[in-house]
Amino acid sequence: MKAEEGYSTSVAAAKAGVSVHQLRIYVQLGLVAPCKMTSGGRGQYNLACVERLRLIHAAVQSGLLLGELKGFFQALDKGSCRALQQQQATLIARLAARRRTAQTCQALLNRLVDREAVKHPLEEAP
Repeated sequence: MKAEEGYSTSVAAAKAGVSVHQLRIYVQLGLVAPCKMTSGGRGQYNLACVERLRLIHAAVQSGLLLGELKGFFQALDKGSCRALQQQQATLIARLAARRRTAQTCQALLNRLVDREAVKHPLEEAP
């Protein structure tokens, strides 16, 4: 199939690394939309849609919430460069905050494990 003809929902989902169910949720939330509809009413997705799906998936895997992405995609769809840059900066700041929180959590986990190791040293092998 030629890319300009579009991909079916299942093919677009597979190419983006998301499930069909996830893709449908993203459509319902307005984060992505089919580039066209078939005569049978099925959505078709192009490469730009697949890239958008990949971004959504990566953002969610990085700890962003779907609701946090909405403003970014609204600005992108409107073609508002200033709003898009502001939304991008907001998302980058939220990712940085989540990284700091994850680092704090990791440090606390390490500290607790280290304390337990001091209390209960492992038996040495013979």
